Amino acid sequence: MFRSSRFTALSLALLVLGLSALAPRLRADAKRRVAEPASTSGPCTYELLDVQKTGTIGVGSGVTIVQPFAIEGSVAACSLKAVSNWGAGNFEIRQWDPATALPDPTTVALRSVALNGSALYYGRPLVSWARPIVTKCADHLADPPRTTLAMLFHYVSGLYGMSGEISTNGAPGLPRGYTEAAGTYTPLPGAGTVHAFSLCGGSSTAQELRVAQSVMRTDARIDSTHWDVMQRFRVPQAVRLGWVEVALDGAPISPWLTGSLQIVAGGAGAAPPAIPEPLVSATFYPWADQPSWVSHYDFDSSLVLLPDTDYWLRVKTVYTFKLRAHAITGAEGPDFAAGIGALWSRTDPDLPWSQETGRALSFRLIGDPAVTVGVPPAPERSPLVLHATPNPARGASVLAWSGATGGVRFEVLDARGRRVGGAVRTAGGEGRWSWTLSRGAAPLAPGLYFVRASDDAGHTAVARVAVVR
Repeated sequence: MFRSSRFTALSLALLVLGLSALAPRLRADAKRRVAEPASTSGPCTYELLDVQKTGTIGVGSGVTIVQPFAIEGSVAACSLKAVSNWGAGNFEIRQWDPATALPDPTTVALRSVALNGSALYYGRPLVSWARPIVTKCADHLADPPRTTLAMLFHYVSGLYGMSGEISTNGAPGLPRGYTEAAGTYTPLPGAGTVHAFSLCGGSSTAQELRVAQSVMRTDARIDSTHWDVMQRFRVPQAVRLGWVEVALDGAPISPWLTGSLQIVAGGAGAAPPAIPEPLVSATFYPWADQPSWVSHYDFDSSLVLLPDTDYWLRVKTVYTFKLRAHAITGAEGPDFAAGIGALWSRTDPDLPWSQETGRALSFRLIGDPAVTVGVPPAPERSPLVLHATPNPARGASVLAWSGATGGVRFEVLDARGRRVGGAVRTAGGEGRWSWTLSRGAAPLAPGLYFVRASDDAGHTAVARVAVVR
């Protein structure tokens, strides 16, 4: 999608998690690192596939580049290779139905992001996702994901059109590429012709991630009249939870309200309990212009989910976040019945819960397989440590790091997860980076910011910095 680099990436990073004891609730003050892909804003260190161009095709406004591929694992970054003099469009990763040779209509995009003219013209890796796409599954999921996906770039407009790079000798077994216009999918000329693209796996440990439970179909809606929803569930196998994804039905109603996502102990009854202290909780503030799967900020602690144990997934939507659900038909099968319970909702936090009969929340639980033994393993800390001083900061803040392997890259994110600074690389196992609390020449507005450091071994550390003026 970006112009000049061999592998221009939609970069991703995982979070740091932990394990403490064998019970439905497992917390640890010292967090355990789980399967983190290396930063992919530079060269890919765990390449899954790189298809080089042998030619180009012209792409006009309103045309979509479509390239299917199959992966049973984790995609940490990807790139469709194209050149645009100036234009804009939307990039998506969707499930692909090889039987119909069309995007799977039963679920929304796994990832969706708009690219403006600057992103396409200057070739900068301006787009990043907080979580990788995971297709490898535990056994007996309620509604498992496909392992066949497709990249789609819809070219909305441009002054001079766009050139898409293609290859007439793509990788063996790789499905043929397409272009789409006005709903018609046209295969590229030549039986083996594909779009030039790259896939990065991030790291070998990233490939250990699994979908631990999921309801992938998104054929029903939960509108913005709800304050919160709770979905009862079980997992078929023990898993150390990394994050949760839910299907967002377009842009939030309000840009100012923040929700939350929690895992709550199931209890004995079929209805939601009076909400106890959650097992884990995270801020929920996704943004997506188009319906797509989204996630949350890091959990406040770690959790191992155990089989044969009831849990609740609570999403506090605060009249702002519209969600997707699955309309239950009765033909879902025994794994669905064993893993997915009732869905409940409230239109006000002071009102009782109401059951959403015949519907299940669309969600995905992602983590790595947890080995349960009589004595829990000792918590493992990430060797990379990051501290900010002063904090709060007014004119500048110094970020001191230690325990790094190779170089260290810094990124600065605002409270909405948008990158507002950084992309600075330094060298050395320890050192200091002075952050001027600005974006270019303009000072940043007061508020909470997150400085994320990642080293060449895939270790990450985050420092929260409060900016005051």
